[in-house]
Amino acid sequence: SNLILLNELGLLDKSRIIATDISQKMIANAQAGVYSLNFNKGYIDNFNKVLNKDGDKVEFGKYFDINEAADTMTVKSIIKSKAQFMRHNLVSGVSPFAYKVDLLFCRNVLIYFNTALQTKVVQSFYDQMHKGGNLVLGNHEAVPGYFKAKFTKNNAAYTKTNSFHFLSESLCL
Repeated sequence: SNLILLNELGLLDKSRIIATDISQKMIANAQAGVYSLNFNKGYIDNFNKVLNKDGDKVEFGKYFDINEAADTMTVKSIIKSKAQFMRHNLVSGVSPFAYKVDLLFCRNVLIYFNTALQTKVVQSFYDQMHKGGNLVLGNHEAVPGYFKAKFTKNNAAYTKTNSFHFLSESLCL
């Protein structure tokens, strides 16, 4: 969905996308881009609500091949070819990025880690991000501890500020 939005905004060709997972099986599934049509029908409605308002008309078939008989929707190569897929272990692996990033998604992963591990992972994200870059977490996740002073929160997105913001109640006089 993020690649589709980037394409519709004319930014896909200006972007570098790396999709990672610890599971080689999940990476293979994402590379194949074949999903159950019936299971994902709700996403078609969301697609139409987001991309087909204000008189615009973007066909779902621009990005997916639909095969109702096989119950599949397959991501077209216009999208799949733009992503680089790689295995990445957040816990013990080094960052797969050889450069700073502007936008990083880590949804519904941190909730499975204890605070020390969350801190380690968010520190690696922080180190990899440009100032003003955004980290998007799941709805039930938050940056741990002192990172709350290093990011500005806006819903599920955290913007890297590179500065500390101390709250008055946390100061000891």
